[in-house]
Amino acid sequence: MTLSNEAIEEKFQIISAHTGINLSTQEERDAAAQAETDAEAQAAFPWLADYWTTFGPFFARPPGGESLADVCQRVYTFLQKLARTMAGRRVLVVTHGGTMWCFRYVLERWTYEEAESRFRSESNPNCAVTAYRFSDASGRLELATCAEVHWT
Repeated sequence: MTLSNEAIEEKFQIISAHTGINLSTQEERDAAAQAETDAEAQAAFPWLADYWTTFGPFFARPPGGESLADVCQRVYTFLQKLARTMAGRRVLVVTHGGTMWCFRYVLERWTYEEAESRFRSESNPNCAVTAYRFSDASGRLELATCAEVHWT
């Protein structure tokens, strides 16, 4: 089921009214191949596997989409805005797994090499919870829990 932005905003208003949590959305750009299966994408873009191997998971852009490096730039900008507008408050961010990798890249200050290694060796399961807590000692957010799944 796909919900329109209006329907999502309506649901957020209902949740906000019951919980007191202010929810808002930021529209994400759609990738052209997003709804395709792997087989459909391979048939439509036969050159993609070589391209992906050449540029790697961090810099390769799917057709009509963004690379993880592009998403990291948007995450960085989002976090700057969040720091200005929500400082000292608890914040819930719900996102896709690829964007979560980018949050981790920015917040944990990974190097490019570390990011490439983690993208290939770690998993980020569906419905996983990753949490950060502000540390007075470091003056920044630090990883508290990573990719925990609380239900199956």
